[in-house]
Amino acid sequence: MSPRRARDVIFAANFMLDCREAHQGNIVGLAEKAIAWHRNEMRSQAERIVAQLGGACETAKLPVPLPAKLAEAVTFLETVQDVCEEGARMNNCVASYAREAVNGSCYLFHISRGGEEATVEVGRDGHVRQAAGPSNRTNAAARWGRRELERWGHGFPSEALEAFRATPGDDLTALARDLDEVGDFRLRSAQARRARRGEHARRSAN
Repeated sequence: MSPRRARDVIFAANFMLDCREAHQGNIVGLAEKAIAWHRNEMRSQAERIVAQLGGACETAKLPVPLPAKLAEAVTFLETVQDVCEEGARMNNCVASYAREAVNGSCYLFHISRGGEEATVEVGRDGHVRQAAGPSNRTNAAARWGRRELERWGHGFPSEALEAFRATPGDDLTALARDLDEVGDFRLRSAQARRARRGEHARRSAN
């Protein structure tokens, strides 16, 4: 992130505003509190998902095996527990995709290559939806994983692609979800921000 890029400044501001805890102090303290809040929120979300689905619940089987040459660098997340642990390890919201991974709407992977790590999501149409390093940052492992798994996805059997085309609603759902890379809880956070602003406005009016 760069303080010279408006997009990064807006992201940082919203990230801190997401925090629902009261804060008295400087912006550094608020940033630290926001980081802790987001981590706790993702941890709580993962715990709810494990409780609902069961940690041992398996994700959908891959439509085609991974090439042997990818074995050392690419790990398929085979269970709900694997997916949730990936989210904790990579500090991202991949746990929120566990249900979709179970029903076969997507396939989730951990990449470890050249001393860097990344998480990659492949849709059931064979195309990579997301690839990012820790905390949703771009790195070489994410770029490599995107390239290699996109190539792998080109080999999906025709029946898998036909099944995908037959359910366009899933595609639209995935597109809407992908617009929010921070996770499903961001919507609730935005609603909380609006509520806080409304409360502030009411107090100011009084």
